[in-house]
Amino acid sequence: MEFKIADIVRYKRQTGLFEVTGAYTDKAAYDYTITNNECDTERYVLGEHLIMVCPAELRKDI
Repeated sequence: MEFKIADIVRYKRQTGLFEVTGAYTDKAAYDYTITNNECDTERYVLGEHLIMVCPAELRKDI
């Protein structure tokens, strides 16, 4: 699965699901906390660390 600019991904750590979300841009990745109303749907994907992604087109904050 490829990510687009402004997609949101979450990673599972040993202690569970982080609230901090990585938003990927074309230059760098930065972290911020996602809110419940920021994205209507979340796609679940397979992976050892990647839990879910909110596509940029579904984000309400941008």
